[in-house]
Amino acid sequence: MNTFKCPACGALLAKDSAKCSACESDIDWQNGQPVVASTGSALKRVAIVVLIAVIAAALILAAVLLVIPRI
Repeated sequence: MNTFKCPACGALLAKDSAKCSACESDIDWQNGQPVVASTGSALKRVAIVVLIAVIAAALILAAVLLVIPRI
């Protein structure tokens, strides 16, 4: 059985492993070599940024609506 090193943490990986057992990074295989699959974590970061932006917009809207009637 061929073993490879996880590109994220250096732990040993069995060939065609989908996930590192040490750091739980998702692994893609390109040209027979392991690479960290960043799609999942990138989507999570985008989702978090979008959520924060929506919350900030809602807070600004609420603040504006509270101030406008008093003018």
